[in-house]
Amino acid sequence: MSWRNKFNDHDGIGVCDTCQTSKPLHLNASNIRECHECWLTRFVCMDCGINTRIIDEYYTLKDTIWYRANPRGDGMLCIGCLECRLGRSITQDDFRLEVPINMMEFNERFPKSNRLINRLSTRKTWTIVI
Repeated sequence: MSWRNKFNDHDGIGVCDTCQTSKPLHLNASNIRECHECWLTRFVCMDCGINTRIIDEYYTLKDTIWYRANPRGDGMLCIGCLECRLGRSITQDDFRLEVPINMMEFNERFPKSNRLINRLSTRKTWTIVI
């Protein structure tokens, strides 16, 4: 079941904790009851404004990499903006591969953009200067 299908199974009608309107709600991982519109805003790239969930660029990096790109630690970045902040392309070594959203076998539940699949599949290369 993809996240899009899972989200259609709402927890009932009530007041959204974020926008304070009465709508079908879902209980998120932090026990916050949110409507679909507010839930989607959590995935907006901080730099370019694209929704990373909609373009299937939802991932988890190693803490050292994430905090290098985003010292505050909160928010989301699409792959392009993340790489601009880091000044390099990310590779498989930058991801927390034990997290299900980063695992290729969970692609149906957590779909991935071609760009994210490429980065999850690319190993770091080393250049030796003699």
